[in-house]
Amino acid sequence: MLLALKEAGALGFKELLINMDSQLVVRQMQGQYKIKEPGLQVLARQVLALSNQFRKITYCHVPREKNKAADRLVNEAIDSLLPVSE
Repeated sequence: MLLALKEAGALGFKELLINMDSQLVVRQMQGQYKIKEPGLQVLARQVLALSNQFRKITYCHVPREKNKAADRLVNEAIDSLLPVSE
């Protein structure tokens, strides 16, 4: 999410729709759930700081079963960046 916000800001976007398959993260970003994990609190503060550059951000939960193609593409992108272990 941090990278997406940075890129969207660099491209000049002012309104964002962020679709995620994690209902927990969506509700945390909407302020419905508290973030208890200290490491995640740090990341959430960074997201909040970056969010201030936008007029509006809408977080939307998309169930995994309706998000298979996007999930596959993300996993392929992540796998392509990870070092191959022997």
